[in-house]
Formats: sequence, C-alpha cells, structure tokens
Amino acid sequence: MTGHTDVVNTVAFSPDGRTPASAGNDHSVKLWDVRSRRLLTTLPGHTRTV
Repeated sequence: MTGHTDVVNTVAFSPDGRTPASAGNDHSVKLWDVRSRRLLTTLPGHTRTV
C-alpha cells in the first residue's frame, strides 16, 4: 500500500508546486509527484501523529 493508513491531517506543497507532502495519524510524512500521482518517498522515524 502506498497511501496513508490513517487520517491525513495536512498537505503542503513545495515552492514549485510539483511535490506535495502529506502527513497524518499513521506517523508518516509522504512526498508525492504531482505529474505521475505516485509516491516518491515516505519519511520514517516519526513516533507520533504528524
């Protein structure tokens, strides 16, 4: 599974608008590619809701 496994709390875009970051209750931050709509990476290490 590539998406979040719990509620997404926030979404922010990079200054160029091409890479949104989503963060949520599943203790993860995920970076996405707008054009392909694919997950680029998950930023690990969070121990609480982001």
